[in-house]
Amino acid sequence: MDEPMAYVALAPCGCVKLATVDTPERADVNAREIAACIKAGYAIERVTCAWVRQHYRCICDVCRPAKRTTPVEQEVMEL
Repeated sequence: MDEPMAYVALAPCGCVKLATVDTPERADVNAREIAACIKAGYAIERVTCAWVRQHYRCICDVCRPAKRTTPVEQEVMEL
């Protein structure tokens, strides 16, 4: 069986922001999701699902959520 294809939305830094499998059943949903990603400024590419499994992660400090310090960690840092 052939590897399924997917659409990915890529941020300018290269991080994958969305991945959706390209199937006939999802055509309407994919069209809306991809249109929203284009409007948000993301680049769209069609890749294999294997590519998605290998690359679906944030690779930069801009896209990764900032680490939050707990009150205890904050108290220790102030000592």
